[in-house]
This record gives sequence, structure tokens and C-alpha cells, in this order.
Amino acid sequence: MAIAADLAGKFTGAAEQLFLWGVLSQVVGTAGQPALTELAAVANTAHPLTRLSPAEAATALNRSFLDQGSAEAEAAAAGIDAGRLATMRLLAGTAPGSQDLAAAVRRGIITEAGTGGGSTSFEQGIAEGNLLNKWAPMVRALAEQILSPADAASAQVRNFLDPAAAGKVAGQGGVNAETFATLVHLSADAPAPQQLAEALRRGLIPPAGTGPDSTSFRQGIAEGRLADKWTDVIKGLAQVWPSPADALRATLEGQVTHADGLALYERLGGDPQFFQVLFDTEGSAPTPIEALELANRGIIPWDGTGPAAVSYHQAFLEGPWRDKWLDAYKALGQYLPPPETVRTLLETEQITNAQAADLWGKNGMDAATIAVYTAAANFASTADTRGLSESAVLDLYYAQYLSSDDAGKLLALFHASPANIALLLAYVDLRRATAAVTGSVSRIQALYIARKIGTQTARDALTRLKIPPGTVDAIISDWDIAASVNVKTLTEAQIADAWSLGVLDDATAEAELEAIGYTPYDSWVLLSVKAKGPLPNQPARNVAPPLGTVVPGVT
Repeated sequence: MAIAADLAGKFTGAAEQLFLWGVLSQVVGTAGQPALTELAAVANTAHPLTRLSPAEAATALNRSFLDQGSAEAEAAAAGIDAGRLATMRLLAGTAPGSQDLAAAVRRGIITEAGTGGGSTSFEQGIAEGNLLNKWAPMVRALAEQILSPADAASAQVRNFLDPAAAGKVAGQGGVNAETFATLVHLSADAPAPQQLAEALRRGLIPPAGTGPDSTSFRQGIAEGRLADKWTDVIKGLAQVWPSPADALRATLEGQVTHADGLALYERLGGDPQFFQVLFDTEGSAPTPIEALELANRGIIPWDGTGPAAVSYHQAFLEGPWRDKWLDAYKALGQYLPPPETVRTLLETEQITNAQAADLWGKNGMDAATIAVYTAAANFASTADTRGLSESAVLDLYYAQYLSSDDAGKLLALFHASPANIALLLAYVDLRRATAAVTGSVSRIQALYIARKIGTQTARDALTRLKIPPGTVDAIISDWDIAASVNVKTLTEAQIADAWSLGVLDDATAEAELEAIGYTPYDSWVLLSVKAKGPLPNQPARNVAPPLGTVVPGVT
């Protein structure tokens, strides 16, 4: 206080007094702050009457810590009415972040535009945040999802995007062109190691070569997930080895011994404990039909099973057929005579009709066919006892030993149809009539050519045989030619006798003999024999002369 009094004495003007008391207030406040703070705490504890600020009341109302009336009362104590409290309540709330707003509008949860305290639009959300409204288009554009650089690289590899478009997308994702080119190479898959090995074996790709543009076996391994140290292993696997089944087959076909086959089977990946049982199942057995013939011939027995057994039963088991068919196949081995043999047996009465029907049925015939075969066999079996055939009946009818009715009845016994019976009998009638006419015409011809009857007599006879007039004229004309050449000639004996009796002279006799075919020399010999001595003028022994003019009345 001494200091204050001392200061007061030195500063007497109004300005000086104000300055003095300001400085004193600061000094006193600073020096007495601990005591004042403690005093305020004691007073507030004894009388807790301090109100919430309007901003706190608005926040408490938003968070449902106060109801509407209590919040308005707290605000009113500070001089804030209900309308201003409503405004403060809007200011106290927080809108979703700009990224959440962008995602919400992209998903259609909120609308793009709209303003006001009750609006839940993207535009209002930006206004209620800390961002200025001018940044709303940028935030909205950022809401549009773009491909990642890795996806853009994959899209280029798969030809969904061209390189320029894919590079642009990658640039938007912060990846430069060089890095993106590497991503493109990483996005492409190489063929699988097995495919690479097969391609190498076929000569489709070279074994060595590296770099993004190389299509070698080594580059393919590098582009996969295998470490490079496995390259030679995969390359060795490119050589195709036989399978364990091939080892079994080679053993079965005698290409290797049983021991070597087992070793080869194990080397090719087969478990040796299964070798024998799999070996026993290799190869093919005879079919059931072939095995039936083998068993029927006694080449193999019917029964016996096991890997070493050679029987019908084992042959059946080694095929793909179910065991339930074994007895059925064995029954099929019983011989079944063919239908024609059955018919022969029935015809010779070696079997009965019932037995024949049973055998025919087993051959697949239906009842109607069996009945036909039975009737035919029974009919054929009586052929010998009947002693008659269709041709015999027709011959009897031809000879007119049977009437038409009797012949028809006999033919009916041979199961000939009525139409066929009528045709057969009509044919026999035609044969008989033809034979009669032919015989008569031959008789007339012989008489006419022999000059026993004249032309008119022959013509009348042919007319009575009902030969057409035009045909009669042709027949008579042919007969006239035959009659004209039907000339009697003297024999060599008659000529020789006539010469001997002087009826013919030498020249005439020789001419007659030559006319009937003798040579001049033969004629001389024949007449010399008749004269009992050689005649003069012996001719040369030449061949017969060529035919000359026909001698009337001689040739």
C-alpha cells in the first residue's frame, strides 16, 4: 500500500489517475488471482447458480441431453430467444464429411441439390461443413470411382482399354508412363509351367531368352510364380514318361519280365502293393460267346475261378458283364437247330409238332409263322404216301385219264389256288389241242410231199383244222418246195445192172454214177467189177469234179 500511496502522490492529473488505476488493477489482479480464484470456487460451491451458455444449450438439445423447453430456458437466461436458439442449434450440428457426402450422392442416398436447414442434399452438406461452396464440384467429381492403375493395366492386357486410354487412367491414379508399362507386364499371365513344358517339347517356343518381349521357356517361368531355380526341373518334366498302366501292359505283352515290369511300374509312380492285382486285370478275356464255343468243344472247363484259372466262369468274370448273366449265357451255349433243320426233323417225324413249335419259338418265330411252317412240314411228310404230284395229275389229265373236275380236286390237295388250278388245266388243254393239230398237219404234209394227195385235198384238210386261210397258203407254198426236191434217184446197183443188160451205154452209165456222187475213176471201177474185168479208157484218179448243171430226172 505504501507503494500505491507513493504512486498516487506522484500522478495527480486525470489521465495520470486512469493510468495509475489501470496499472494498479493489473497488479492487484495478478497478485490476488489465487485468492480470488479460491474465493470464487467457495462461492460457486455454496451457490451453484451459473447457467449454460446458449451455444452449450443448443449442443445439449442436439444431443438430446436437454429437451426443447429446458434448452430454451437456458438460452433465455443469456438473452437468446427461441428463434435464435434454433439457428444456434443448426450451427452446433456437424454435417457428414465431404467424402461421405460424395459417396452418399453416388449411391443415391441423398440428392445432388437442395438448400435450407431441413435439406439433406450434397449441396447443403457441403454448406454445413468447413469447406467453402466453391469446392463442391471438385468433391463431387472425386466421388466418381476410377480404375486403379493395376486395373487399368489389366484392362489394357485384356483389350478392354487401348494403351492411350489405359495410360490416362493410370496417370489419374498417380502412376507415370514408365511405371505403368511395368504394371502392364506384371498384369499379363504366362502359360502354366505344364503348358510351357509342352510348348517347349513341341518346339513352339525356344528354351532360352529373357525380357518382356521374349516368349521363351525361361521367360515364361520368370513371368509365373515359380522361382527361377525350378526352371530345369520343369524342363525335365516336359519329357513325357509312360504311365504305370503302360508298364502293366508291357509286362502282359511280354516286352519285359515280371520283375522288370514291377520295377518299371514303381518308377513310373505306381504303388507296388497294387501291381499284381492290377496286372491280373489287364488284357481281355474271350467274349461269352467265344468262351461258350471253347467250353462246348472241351478246350476249357466250365467251372473254376481265380487269376490263374482258364475256364468259362473265369472268362465271364474277366469281361465287363454282370455276374447275374452268367447262367443265361451258359444256357445260350446249348445248340439250337435252325428253322429249316427243325422242319426236316418234323417232316421225317423225328420230333412232334409241339417240339417243333418250341424250337421254332426259340428261333424267334411268332405263332402265325410257326403254324405255316408246321402245315408245310406236315404236307411234305405225306408226299411219299400220296404217290402223286402236281405234274403227275397234269399228265393224267393230258392223257384224258382224269376229267377236269377230278384233276382240279387233286390239284386242290396240293394247296393250289382256284385261279392257278384253272390256269394249269387250261394250259394242259392247250398242249393237247396243239399236239393234235401238229400231228394232223404233219400227216397231211407227209402225204402231200409223197404226192399221195393233191393241193386241194391238203388245203381242205388244213381248213377243217381251223388254220387261217393266209397261214394255209403259206404252208402249202412251203410244202410245194419240199415236194419239188423230193425226187427218187437210181442206186449204183440199179445203174450197174442197167449197164450190164445194155439198157445204158458206157457214157450214160458213168454219167449216172457221177450224178449220184461217184468220181469218174470210181464209176469205171464199179462198172469193171460188174463186167468182171477192167474196162478200157481208165480215167485218172482225181477228186470229184465240182458240181455242174443239175441233170433233170437224175438229181
